[in-house]
Amino acid sequence: MAMRQEEIAHHEAAHAVVARLLNVGLTHVAIFPTGDHSIAGAETVSPFSLAHARGADPSAQVAALETEIKVLLAGPCADQQRHPTTAQKRDWADDFSSARSRAALAVVLKAGKVPDITPDVLKLTLRAEDVREANQLLGRLGAETQTLVSENWPAIVRVATALLKQRILTENDVDLLNQKATDISILFKRIHP
Repeated sequence: MAMRQEEIAHHEAAHAVVARLLNVGLTHVAIFPTGDHSIAGAETVSPFSLAHARGADPSAQVAALETEIKVLLAGPCADQQRHPTTAQKRDWADDFSSARSRAALAVVLKAGKVPDITPDVLKLTLRAEDVREANQLLGRLGAETQTLVSENWPAIVRVATALLKQRILTENDVDLLNQKATDISILFKRIHP
């Protein structure tokens, strides 16, 4: 049980740390069920939704989607960092499914097509070359995300350690722990004076 909690904490910490590194708003990160999450989750503010709602041009929307994809891939990249040969890929299905759909949308937007986007449904028609391009995009963003995770591993460990103690952290908590010299005891003194 403790080992599984550590895995979850590192996975969610990576989502949170990468989100904040990329200036994505974070409501909270938790290692217990919250909202629609069955195990845990990092709740972020969708850069694409914000860009789409304000009518940003397609290139800005694509950039926002690429940011979201990196946040989604950060958890699996952290799992890979911790256990290069035995990472539990079955736990990544939701992250990969969400990343794939965002990559497909990015490809459609880059091609100048206007997808049918309603609040709960996204309908896309993809050609074989669109699928190839989306897979290439995922490959590139996956490599960039792995670099982000590797370069910021100490911050991810600090956030994971704090999650194991506190079980839920705010954006401010994650920002504080992202600072290179932060001693996590400062966070606990602030939360529990």
